[in-house]
Amino acid sequence: MGKWWSLLFGVVILASTLLFVVAPFVGWWIPGGFSTHSGEVDGLFYVILWVTGFFFLLTEGLLVLFMYQFGSRAAPGTQGSTTPPGHAFAERLAGPFKKYVPNEQRLELIWTAIPALILLVIAVGQIPSWARIKYVSQMPNVEGKTPPLQIGVSARQFEWRMRYPSPKTWGEWKRNPKLAARWANQPEFDDVHVVNELHVWADVTKQKGWDEGTVNPLELPAFVCQLTTIDVQHNLNIPHFRVKQDALPGKVIPVWFRPTKANTVHNKKKNTWEYGYHFGENGPEKDKNYVWEIACAELCGRWHYHMTAKVFVHPSEEDFLAWLKQAAEKQEATQREAIVP
Repeated sequence: MGKWWSLLFGVVILASTLLFVVAPFVGWWIPGGFSTHSGEVDGLFYVILWVTGFFFLLTEGLLVLFMYQFGSRAAPGTQGSTTPPGHAFAERLAGPFKKYVPNEQRLELIWTAIPALILLVIAVGQIPSWARIKYVSQMPNVEGKTPPLQIGVSARQFEWRMRYPSPKTWGEWKRNPKLAARWANQPEFDDVHVVNELHVWADVTKQKGWDEGTVNPLELPAFVCQLTTIDVQHNLNIPHFRVKQDALPGKVIPVWFRPTKANTVHNKKKNTWEYGYHFGENGPEKDKNYVWEIACAELCGRWHYHMTAKVFVHPSEEDFLAWLKQAAEKQEATQREAIVP
C-alpha cells in the first residue's frame, strides 16, 4: 500500500506544480501592480515564493521517494525484518555527505540553521521596502509644498465610507498646506461623503514615461487615506496598488500610495464616471484588468464577503475635481431635500 500512496502523493504534487507553472498564462496570478511601490512588493513576493517553493518541492519529493522506497517494508523487530527499513538506501543516499555530517545531531543542526539563516536574510532585506511603504516619516507630507490629497476612509460592517475635502478646501490646502494638518481628526462641515467609491487621479500623460522608467515617482500625485473603523477590526486591501492595512478601533492610521495608471472615463451623455478602462495609444478601451476594487481582508462578520468598494483613478486632477464638484452638489441637494418638510 505504501507504494500506491507514494504514487498518489507524487501525482498530486506534480499536478499542483504544473498548475502553478500554467497559472500566469491563464490569468490565475497576482493582479497587475499600478502604484509606485508595486515593484518592491512584488520583488519581495517572488523572492519568498521561489525560496519556499524550492524547499517545498525538495521536502515533498523526498517524502514521496521515502514512501515509495520504504512504505511496504516490515517495521524493525517484526516478522520478516532483517535490517532497519531503508538502512542500505539511506547509507547510499548519505554517502557523499558522511564526511561532513557524521551523525544525526549535526544533521538536525544543519537543517535548523539553514532555514533560520534564510528567514533572517529575508527579514533584514525587506526592511527598506517596509520602511518606505509603512513608516509615517516616509509618507508624503500633508503640510509639504505639494500636499497629497487626504481621504478619510471609515470602515464599518459592511461598507466603506469615504470622506473627501470639498473643492474649496482642496484649493485652500494647495495655497496653504498647513491647513491640511488637522483635517484627519477634525472634519469640515462641507466635506464630501461617498459610499464604497474611492476616487483619486493619475497623470495619464506620464503613463508611458513611467513604463519606460523616465518618470520620477515623486512627479506622480500622492494620496493619503486616513483609515479608521467605527466597530470591529477591518482591513483595507487594494490589491492593484499593493496596499494592505488593518483598521483598528480607536486609531487613525495613514495609508499612502501613488497611482501610475488611470482607469476612469467621463461618460458625457450620462454625465457619470465609469471605471475599468485602459488608456492606450488609441485612447481609453474597456479592459477587465483595469477593474480595481477594495476588499476587506479581515473576517469582520456575517457579510464580510460583501464589503467591497470600487476604485476610480481619473486621468487628471481636473477630471477628478469635476467629479468632486458633482458629488458635492448632489450631497448638498440631498441635504436640502432632507431639511424641507
